[in-house]
Amino acid sequence: MTMTGEPTRYRWQRDSRYYEALLQKDLFGWVVVRVWGGIGTRLGQVRTTPVNSYEEGTCLVDEIIHQRAVRHYQLVHCSSRDSF
Repeated sequence: MTMTGEPTRYRWQRDSRYYEALLQKDLFGWVVVRVWGGIGTRLGQVRTTPVNSYEEGTCLVDEIIHQRAVRHYQLVHCSSRDSF
């Protein structure tokens, strides 16, 4: 993961499921946004977790990366300069 303080986005897929993790800044500071659901459906969920710093956010995203690997998701997109 980059340590530049820029927004970061990851997307994984498995069978008919997807999972995204975004580290971005909002009005109050840094947040980790998780989005998951079924591919090709309108069903899904979003969870936003505020973090105290960019470094804390990168640690949380690193944990998510590990969890996705354990659950056999394939990384299909990773960038640090997307516009959200």
